Amino acid sequence: GQYNVYFASGPAAFKGSWEDYIKIHPSTLKTVKIFRIGRPRTDVLFSNKYDRTKTLSSLGLNPGKKTVLYAPTFQKEASLEQCGLDIINIVSSMDINLLIRLHHLSLALDNPNARIRGHGGKDWRKILKKIDSENINVRFVEGDSTPYYVSSDLLIGDVSGACYEFLLQNKPVVFIDTPKFFVEHGMGGISYWGRTSGDIVSNLDDLPNVVRYNLDNYKHK
Repeated sequence: GQYNVYFASGPAAFKGSWEDYIKIHPSTLKTVKIFRIGRPRTDVLFSNKYDRTKTLSSLGLNPGKKTVLYAPTFQKEASLEQCGLDIINIVSSMDINLLIRLHHLSLALDNPNARIRGHGGKDWRKILKKIDSENINVRFVEGDSTPYYVSSDLLIGDVSGACYEFLLQNKPVVFIDTPKFFVEHGMGGISYWGRTSGDIVSNLDDLPNVVRYNLDNYKHK
């Protein structure tokens, strides 16, 4: 009763939230209008606002090299906290550019919820800035993720929504398997079944070959 209009960002919001809700509270239909609007924040991916060459050059990276974006989510059961440094070390040793953009809660040292559910007090900003300074092909980035989606040829993710925004560009995603996450949070959502849209890596020894194959065969999935 505190609003008059509901903008549904997609079929999950409409069918999973709105339709279930009005079955329980049908009187809502008398007071609230519903509009299906898509997800406007992703429109900028296709607006030509960002230029790959300019973005990578501004970071001191070679635009002529393939570029990989590592964009994990924040929970302690996900890839960053489980094996993030191993992933970064493996990919940074390849002849490619590596961008690292974390979920904002991975960087929220003063947030008690983030500390308990995620980083545990680890200062990822400090850690990644050091890695950035020591590797000419690695850049730790913050802020709006869109220019980095546009500039990257492949995304390495886990259960983050970033994976599915990136897929809108018809570029490949490699998913790091996160079994502890699914034990804790269940297997009912897109974070589990959506991974069929890319290759899933359960053994990090396989990561370089999977990344390279997907870079060379971007229509693979």
